[in-house]
Amino acid sequence: MKILILVQSTDNPFYAPLIESQQKTWDAVEHPDITVLYYRPERPEVLWAIGQQFEGIKGRDLIIDHNKKSDNTFFVLMKALRYMLKKEQWDFVVKTDNSVYVNKELLYELLLTKPKEKYFGGFPITHENLSVESKKLYPTDIKFLWGEFMIMSRDCAVHLVTLFNKAPLKGVGAEDMILSFLLEEYCPWDESIRIATDESDSSNYAYRVRRMRLMFSPIFEIPANMKEVIDSDITIMNKIHNLITNGQTDNHSILPEQVQN
Repeated sequence: MKILILVQSTDNPFYAPLIESQQKTWDAVEHPDITVLYYRPERPEVLWAIGQQFEGIKGRDLIIDHNKKSDNTFFVLMKALRYMLKKEQWDFVVKTDNSVYVNKELLYELLLTKPKEKYFGGFPITHENLSVESKKLYPTDIKFLWGEFMIMSRDCAVHLVTLFNKAPLKGVGAEDMILSFLLEEYCPWDESIRIATDESDSSNYAYRVRRMRLMFSPIFEIPANMKEVIDSDITIMNKIHNLITNGQTDNHSILPEQVQN
């Protein structure tokens, strides 16, 4: 069984230390059947500056050719899946974020128990889980699997990319909502997947390390507390890694009460 982990990433310099902390903690633990790539769009001005157009793998990064008119997370994820379906053979793909710690061994053990076809798993989000701001934007009957840690079998990825190639949906944004809607009739959802939010628990396969919200302002493009948030993420990332590598385990997991969309 082969697993591909796609980490939704960025070239924002503020995030560089957090990405490095992922690569030095959980991603430094090698697993022969797991490939990890940090996928991100490359801005056109960067491509022009180096005199080339590029889409593909550079080191640990999967660079996606970027179109500002299609600047949304769903579009970039679909292009990443499309590239990796052509590039490599894998049975499952895990989409996660820079603010998540993944235990590769426990993830592999988990997926040994899951079907290799028509499988889509994650933590279910409903209107009740959304932040106060997001509740104003979405209908009360909304339901989707959380994009911080979602898993799908290869055929689900093929299904999504096929739909995307026919109708790219370039005006949409949130990848977890759109992806969930497109898979709703294709396969059942496994809503038993859990992402822990307690750094004292080392028995889970995925952890959300973000404890603070980014404080956006209409004046500043960069949140004023971004460095503080990233520093907190790195501290918790390292704490979880130390607990896991030292073999300390607790048998509890706290689930997210509110998704900060």
